[in-house]
Amino acid sequence: MDPITLAILGASGGLKMFGGFMEGFQGYQAGKYNARMARRAAEEVRISGEWDKARIDTEAGRAVSASRAATARAGVDVTQGSPLLAMLKSLDVAEQDKAMVRRRVGLTAWQHEIEARHAAFMGRQALMKGIMGGIGGGLGSLGDMAKGGAFK
Repeated sequence: MDPITLAILGASGGLKMFGGFMEGFQGYQAGKYNARMARRAAEEVRISGEWDKARIDTEAGRAVSASRAATARAGVDVTQGSPLLAMLKSLDVAEQDKAMVRRRVGLTAWQHEIEARHAAFMGRQALMKGIMGGIGGGLGSLGDMAKGGAFK
């Protein structure tokens, strides 16, 4: 085999290796980015949940205060009996609403965390695939060169 053909085969092998490595590296970077975005989404869900719980507390406090004020204006004792039970029920409903928010936030954040782990795993898989593809391409070119008599 003439030297030009061997040089072309060698360059082809080098490009195959480089291309495989770059493909793997890009897949790895994409996996890291996707994992980072999923973790951010989980954190945003948690922050949103904290705001929702604070809003529920505020609304419940306003409702109880308004009920207490209206009942007291009517001359009813707000520290016992039905008015107190109504206020306690409002607070109980608020606690149930907050529990639902905690559950929703926990499940959604957990889903995003799973997505982050999966994305990171897929990035590592892409990197390994690229490395193996690059090595395979390079070895294939070396085999072609050997068939051509480059190593005699």
